[in-house]
Amino acid sequence: MLMAKKIRKGVTFFLFIFLLLASIPIFFLRVPIENHKNSLIVLDRNGIELYEFLGRNSTRSQWLSFEEISPWLVKTTIFREDRYFYKHFGVNPLSLLRAGVTNLKNRKFMLGGSTITMQVAKMMEGRKGKNIWKKIKEILLAVKLEILWSKKDIISYYLNRVYYGNQLFGCESASQFYFGKSARELTLAQSAFLSVIPSSPSSLNPYKNLSKLEIKAKSLIKEMYLKGWIKREDYEIAMAEKIEIKKPFNPLLAPHFVFRILKEEEENLYNYSEIKTTIDYYLQREAQNILKIHLENLKEKGVGQGAIIVMENKTGEILVWVGSKDFWDEESSGQIDGCTIKRQPGSALKPFLYAVSFEKGFTPSTILPDIPTSFKEGNKLYVPRNYSNDFSGPVRLRVALASSLNVPAVHVLSKIGRPLFYRKLLSFGFESLERGDKFYGLGLALGSGEVTLLELVRAYSAFARKGILIREKKVLSYKRRDGSMELHREIKGRRIFDEKVCFLITSILSDNYSRGLGFRENSPLNFPYQVAVKTGTSEGFRDNFCIGYTRDWTVGVWVGNFEGESMKNVSGVTGAGPIFHSIMDLLQRREYGRIPYGEKIFEEIPKGIVKMEICPLSGMLPSLNCEGRISEYFIEGTEPKELCNWHRAEKIDLRNGLIAGEWTPKKFVKEKIFIFPPPLFTEWAMSKGVFPPKKISHLKEHDFKIVHPVDGSIFQTLPDLPKDYQSIRLELRTDITSKKVIWYVDDKILAISKFPFKERWQIERGAHEITAKLEDGKYEDRVRIYVQ
Repeated sequence: MLMAKKIRKGVTFFLFIFLLLASIPIFFLRVPIENHKNSLIVLDRNGIELYEFLGRNSTRSQWLSFEEISPWLVKTTIFREDRYFYKHFGVNPLSLLRAGVTNLKNRKFMLGGSTITMQVAKMMEGRKGKNIWKKIKEILLAVKLEILWSKKDIISYYLNRVYYGNQLFGCESASQFYFGKSARELTLAQSAFLSVIPSSPSSLNPYKNLSKLEIKAKSLIKEMYLKGWIKREDYEIAMAEKIEIKKPFNPLLAPHFVFRILKEEEENLYNYSEIKTTIDYYLQREAQNILKIHLENLKEKGVGQGAIIVMENKTGEILVWVGSKDFWDEESSGQIDGCTIKRQPGSALKPFLYAVSFEKGFTPSTILPDIPTSFKEGNKLYVPRNYSNDFSGPVRLRVALASSLNVPAVHVLSKIGRPLFYRKLLSFGFESLERGDKFYGLGLALGSGEVTLLELVRAYSAFARKGILIREKKVLSYKRRDGSMELHREIKGRRIFDEKVCFLITSILSDNYSRGLGFRENSPLNFPYQVAVKTGTSEGFRDNFCIGYTRDWTVGVWVGNFEGESMKNVSGVTGAGPIFHSIMDLLQRREYGRIPYGEKIFEEIPKGIVKMEICPLSGMLPSLNCEGRISEYFIEGTEPKELCNWHRAEKIDLRNGLIAGEWTPKKFVKEKIFIFPPPLFTEWAMSKGVFPPKKISHLKEHDFKIVHPVDGSIFQTLPDLPKDYQSIRLELRTDITSKKVIWYVDDKILAISKFPFKERWQIERGAHEITAKLEDGKYEDRVRIYVQ
């Protein structure tokens, strides 16, 4: 016994001298610069994990500081791995000796005798395999680490890098994966559970050998209590605690958005351990459900897919990015991102066209032609038509935009110039329009070019910001590998429209009354609160959009099919419109707890905007002859100056509706308002019966007119019918009932009639003149007919 003690002391002394001599090269030994090799966690704005992007070695790892790690995990780990951690200088000579003896006895490397510091050195070196020279280097590096680092630094490094199985490196990833909680919150029982895994991660896999792992964890807790490392109370709580392990799951929430972020941050992915995005997952989830429900209702109409974007106007932050109804639905190509695919927007580009027209002097009351029109483009004629295949004649610009009429839009584009509008669209952020204005032609006014839902939402949000366009913001902050935080830089905007122009566009797009020519009164575009909204449907019903905004949010919805199949007469108001309406209501309820019925939620009228009454037909100042008046907004200086000259009063003869002559008795004369539009609309006015009659009435004081037969009539005799049965009636209209009327045929008296002055004449071939004459000769009328 005494001899054994002397041997141990001798060996200890020998090792001490050896290490003392070996310490000379320690100061020349470089401490490896460690790349933590963290995986990257993508979070929503509330801290919900959307996705974990594995590190270069396909492992999960998240870094915590010493203060962020549960003290229980620190204690259980030290007790399990290196009880003399706070007492040694990086190497425990007795542990090395014990390991050496064991290895010699078994003639193979079974125990390493490594302290926690030595294990950290091994992690830094990244060495694999076991031999004496690697062990010596590990020892030397451990000693140097003890000199350079504090014990807190060493244990925190170890806990952040140790392997816990299932591609989990570090306590934070392991805690989140196994328990669904941060390592900050680990209990004593959970800490003991994790602490025993690193000794044999494969055989102690919680998903394969849970009972074996629980036994070892309980044994560790009991031993800690017996050794006085924990109190009895803590021991009893830990032993009674039931460990619950989460099912293995690697979440992928808001997948289209997540992969968009990873693509945009591709060059910096390995510099960050965490990216906090702008997405609100709770809102995203509800929007996804709304899309699925509506698409199910549209399934029979050939609608298979949809996409939604919600942007916060003040910051430009993307709150919702739903790229398809189901990312995992391969049958309907669910992994295609509907937010970024290029599609024809239809009428959704019209607000930008009219905004440019306001800059060129057009006003909401400018009269535009909605009549059959052909426009020359090179050697071809472009003939636009409205969705309804009908025409409304002269329409105010407000009505043309609100009702989404096509012909007036093309007319405006032809006036302001296609090249100008195309350049403006590029400056508004429509980068997908790559082929030049000549390629798109005048159809650019109707959305002939392809754009993305994201580009539309971005551009529409500028109207809500009073003309300021900013790039969308998708990231709030980054967490670097060293734990430092980096806020996403603020995005500077640029002005693309004057505030007054934006006010006019917003006023029109939120005017449900002016949509009457294109939409029913209670369409999905009608809200009980103020929403500026526009739809768009591509040719052949392949795509439709609904884009709009309030003061707080801009929402964009697309529905269609990724393969480009046509839908069955599904327009923007029947396809994307109901989805848009549901999303807007959802946003109002989440933000304000209610639907703000009847509230004006846009800002007040800006300076430089004037409001005045106009004639609803001509858009001019109302005259006394105008049948109605409406209020309209104008940019100061563009308001109308002239009185309406379209409505004029004409005197008509009430008896026949013709223009009253100078001989027409006053009691039969009445003033009536007729429309005298510019020549462009004369045909329209005549077709609507609002143009004044061209003929003058020749009736005198009394009405006296042959109403049958009509002057110029042609009659046919029938050879098979007896002559006695071939006759026509003679009929007179007059207000003179007390006197007799003499009927003449070819100046020969046919009959003398009393009221109601009706007779019949047996027809004869040839030309004939029929005359009706009052018996006193004061009134007469005649017609000429021909009998074949």
